[in-house]
Amino acid sequence: MKYVFNFTFDARGRQLARGLIEDRETSRPEVTACLAAALPPIAIPPPGATVRVDVPFSLP
Repeated sequence: MKYVFNFTFDARGRQLARGLIEDRETSRPEVTACLAAALPPIAIPPPGATVRVDVPFSLP
């Protein structure tokens, strides 16, 4: 299963938004729902500007 987490952070490093993109060919809705529910809000060191980060993630 392949996923991409995407996060947007403000200039102070606080999470503004997040999303989870799944590969339609390998998706399993129950796993996607579990990943989305289990991930707590994330903060990063202040970048000084709004930034978006995409993080690829896969499960066997």
